[in-house]
Amino acid sequence: GAFGWIVGFNEDGHPVPLLAVACALEGESADWSKRPLVPPGLVLLGIYSTSCTPEQGPQVLLALLAAARPKLPELAEAESSGYILCAAVSTAGGQPTYFSGKAMQPTAVPSLDERRELLNQTHVGLRACLSARLKEPSRAGASALAAQLRSDILHFDFPDAQHIGIVAPAATATAEAVLCADLAGGGNEEDGDDEDEGEEGVGKGGKPKPGASKGKKGGNKAKGAGSKRRPGACDAIGSAEKAAEAAATAAAAAAAATRPVFYARALLELSRPAGGSALSLSLEPRSASASTSGGVGGWLQLDVLVQCRRDSPLCLALHSVRLELAKQADALGGMMGEGVAPTAIVVHPEAIAVPLTVTFALRAGEEASEPSSQSAREALHRALGLPCDRPLFRTCNALGGGGAGGGIPGLLRDVHLGLAPSGLGGGTVSMVQGSYEYYHYLQPTGHGDKPGKYDDNGWGCAYRSLMSIISWFRLQKYTTFANPTHYEIQKTLVQHCGQDADDLLGKKKWLGSFDLSLFLEHALGVQCKTLSCNSGHDIATNARLLGHHFDTQGTPVMIGGGQLAFTLLGVDFNDQTGEARFLIMDPHYVGPDDLAQIQPKWVGWKSQDSTTHMGTKLFQKEEMYNLCLPQRPSCV
Repeated sequence: GAFGWIVGFNEDGHPVPLLAVACALEGESADWSKRPLVPPGLVLLGIYSTSCTPEQGPQVLLALLAAARPKLPELAEAESSGYILCAAVSTAGGQPTYFSGKAMQPTAVPSLDERRELLNQTHVGLRACLSARLKEPSRAGASALAAQLRSDILHFDFPDAQHIGIVAPAATATAEAVLCADLAGGGNEEDGDDEDEGEEGVGKGGKPKPGASKGKKGGNKAKGAGSKRRPGACDAIGSAEKAAEAAATAAAAAAAATRPVFYARALLELSRPAGGSALSLSLEPRSASASTSGGVGGWLQLDVLVQCRRDSPLCLALHSVRLELAKQADALGGMMGEGVAPTAIVVHPEAIAVPLTVTFALRAGEEASEPSSQSAREALHRALGLPCDRPLFRTCNALGGGGAGGGIPGLLRDVHLGLAPSGLGGGTVSMVQGSYEYYHYLQPTGHGDKPGKYDDNGWGCAYRSLMSIISWFRLQKYTTFANPTHYEIQKTLVQHCGQDADDLLGKKKWLGSFDLSLFLEHALGVQCKTLSCNSGHDIATNARLLGHHFDTQGTPVMIGGGQLAFTLLGVDFNDQTGEARFLIMDPHYVGPDDLAQIQPKWVGWKSQDSTTHMGTKLFQKEEMYNLCLPQRPSCV
């Protein structure tokens, strides 16, 4: 079986597991000397094994603890504190059985959703990204940077919590120190007309006074336009407005109170004048020529995220952030070499309860698939039990980075969300997995902020379906391929896929599902399967197969036939009656990107006999259809 560590935090003497990290997989011997992947701010709670049944659990786990304890002092600390937690998982699968305490007594653990919620209630992630110029682009330069970061030249402020002011990290704190929870507070900065201004709010880095998080008083008084209202009408309207404002303020405060991550902006001290005058601080600018990867051009890019208790002093939490930055600078410095770009990113795969910071030694200027870190990424996938058929630890997966560019700004995404059920009773729903963009007639073509419309009305439906499919691969981080223009699609098909230039290039020429398959294979390296149906009614006959596609591949499907092309996003299939409904995204729409006008006519559940914009049936009995089923690349 597999062996590994359980990582989480201790809440009032109760261990809260968040992460299981394997140190040995099936058939491997356990190497407890390997350092576990513990996100900063969390602790090692215990170990797990998949080689025993729950009945065998206490005996096996105690033996594993005895072997691991000498090499991992954190385990001894957990045992002495009484919150040691171990888990046994039967090799037959199923939910783990948890044991705690020195005697390994069975214990109940909250569900994963409850544990995530408890983490957000008790902790906040402080993330700091720093682009630092090295004195020399070498390991020695990185070590010098680490020494600087450990000194007291580093300060922080919070762009999303400006009421906090500038905070200096410190190893000790006073009783009046600002707490991490205060990041969610702060008065309304527009309270210029309040009588008691100056009594509420926050001073430079000081602790918020009572009421600091309250909304503005009386700032939204209605002004008359010369007309009179009935007595009491203004009072009723004012009360309703106040109630709505209070509800919105309360909702915003509740969201802020459990906001999972705040960005801490690093400021470097330039001078320390005498006489108590203000420090001279500088936000180290990122050079326009600096590479996005570390260690190139004399720059090192640092990125850390530390989980901090909300009730802990902010200066202590930032001290931990400072130490993590210095630690990371040392680690990246150890990777530096000719042509190497040491890189640190913070990622948060959906299946993981907490964000992780990972580092890689990439090759400078390598392609977007980052082959130099593939083996390290594969090891991370295996250790965390994550699927190995999708990238989760590439630099484009970093929180707040990559994947969003390459399309047309402002397009609607995931336009099927919010639809009512299909109305088919007893069916099984299979849906597209992940995000995509909705492309349709008369939008701009290509990528970037391009004004105006591109008139492909009447001939560009398959092109738009292809663009939606490409956006799925881009947003799932399989590619950085930018959305092509209609002409670029044609040019690729002519130059690389054997199409006739005189027949296609620059023409208002329809495309079919085979053309989409050829383009995707050449431009993205994506393999496609083709489903051919001699009659439109055969599509419903193949609903079970289409459901399997969405369950296993999860990619949008292009349907071509009857002079029209559609994008299929899901199916609802009743295997007892054979009835099916199809979630259609129609590229023939020509209106504004307004969801209220799009759902459910242009994006919605349809039967094979639903009417198209041309007045024909969706899938006509006398027409032949070909479906392009893109396959999800199996890669990390």
